Amino acid sequence: MMEGAGEGIRFYLIPDFQKIKEAGVGNVVFAALSQSFFTLSIGIGAMLIFGSYLDKSRSLTGEAVSITVLDTFVALTAGFIIIPACFSYGIQPDAGPSLIFITLPNIFAKMSGGALWGSLFFLFLTFAAVSTIIAVFENLIVFNMELFGWNRKKSVVVCAVLVVILSIPCVLGFNVLSGFQPFGDGSNIMDLEDFIVSNNLLPLGSLGYLLFCTRKNGWGWDNFIAEVNAGTGMKFPKCLKNYVAYGIPAIIIVIYLKGYYDKFAGLGAVALADKNMYVDKNRAKMLEAAEKQNENIRLLDTVKQQGYSFSDCLYCDALLDQYRVLRADSEFFLAEEGSYTGAVEQIVQELARGVERGPLRQKLQPEALNQVLTSTRAKLEFPYQPLLFRR
Repeated sequence: MMEGAGEGIRFYLIPDFQKIKEAGVGNVVFAALSQSFFTLSIGIGAMLIFGSYLDKSRSLTGEAVSITVLDTFVALTAGFIIIPACFSYGIQPDAGPSLIFITLPNIFAKMSGGALWGSLFFLFLTFAAVSTIIAVFENLIVFNMELFGWNRKKSVVVCAVLVVILSIPCVLGFNVLSGFQPFGDGSNIMDLEDFIVSNNLLPLGSLGYLLFCTRKNGWGWDNFIAEVNAGTGMKFPKCLKNYVAYGIPAIIIVIYLKGYYDKFAGLGAVALADKNMYVDKNRAKMLEAAEKQNENIRLLDTVKQQGYSFSDCLYCDALLDQYRVLRADSEFFLAEEGSYTGAVEQIVQELARGVERGPLRQKLQPEALNQVLTSTRAKLEFPYQPLLFRR
């Protein structure tokens, strides 16, 4: 077993009732129920379409139980693999998209043979995504076939084109469109799409199916029971009529409303806090800029006291891996910053030509500087006569 994996297993399996109390029992139950909607694709027609393909000799209730058990087993197995690995490599087991696209790549980067295992993981993840697309979009394909009279090939082509086009914003949400944060700092386009599906389509779709199956102006309870109990296998209990017709819809409505409350109730306070934080950050940046300006003025005064003026001065600090450029014309100056490597290259390009650049570049490397600089010789200066010193 990997070092630290035991702690990950305990974190995964043993409930922390104190944290449940802090988060709120209602919030935890709501999160679990929301996840059940998502993982079983309840509410968007996937299960409905696949159920319609089953042979009449097999009962729908038995198949539903088998799918639920298998889905739970796969989810638990994935948790046994991912969570202990996060603890073993000291990485926070985040939830949501960041777990797949940030946490796991960090684990593979630290793991022996991580490039291979990472490639295999994302290859299998691609297979899972493709199979999910087939499951989710089968209802769209069949919808086009039955409503518009299209053949399967035409329906697949049209849906495939639409899927590619509509997926582009999600793909760009972590790079080009990362500045679009619909729910505040740290959110992205995938969070918006997850909100549309998880907080709206799944619960409202489930509510629609329930009302259709149990109301007289829909399919009706008797027709529903006759369909789900046809064939051999586990039967759906008829005594659950009131629970299915009234209890579950009430639960779904509560889940739906609580989802909106949790999502938007704190936005006013968060927006105020963000504004205050922005003001504080802006004030800190202003103070930092003022301090840098004062430091630049002191550097300029030091140069003037020595009887020099300059148009371009480069100050490097190899130990701090930074450099600063001061440009002055009378009292005007501009400071720029960068890495020490960039400063070395600027020095080499401006002070040397051709074959002279290689030796100079070597002299400026931190390893070479460590051999030259001592406590009695703390500076290594390269006079820049063309631009630096002008009497």
